[in-house]
Amino acid sequence: MSKEKKLVLQLYIMQVKSMAKKARDFFQNLADLATNYLTETGETVEPKPTKTQKPAKKHKTFPPKKIKKKKVIKQPSKDPDAPKKPLPAFLLYSNTRRQQMKESKVQLNVSEKVKKIGIEWAEMSSSEKEKWMERSNRAKKIYLDELEKYN
Repeated sequence: MSKEKKLVLQLYIMQVKSMAKKARDFFQNLADLATNYLTETGETVEPKPTKTQKPAKKHKTFPPKKIKKKKVIKQPSKDPDAPKKPLPAFLLYSNTRRQQMKESKVQLNVSEKVKKIGIEWAEMSSSEKEKWMERSNRAKKIYLDELEKYN
């Protein structure tokens, strides 16, 4: 037998001996045949030292990795007496339209109501939108006057 075949057989036997028990049982017959053949020809096989199986290492969660904290810039708290900003035209329209839907007892989800109001606003003519823009502008002027008085 050639040296290459002997080496292959020896390696095969060593691999089978170092396998886990379940896998080793499957390949044991072939390894036994290879060892018998090598002993008949006068060759010896040195078994590879077996490793004792260690329990799988658990992923370390503690202590957690050091996370760089972002510097949080604290904004000054809002003054409760400060005037509130006015609503834009669409929100003024949607608030009144939502009240109308509530009074007429339309059975729609909140999201369906908002979608319907958005579609109505998109299909609305510019002259109708102008009414809501005027209301928004009036509210904005009132806000600016109150802001001047506040400051």
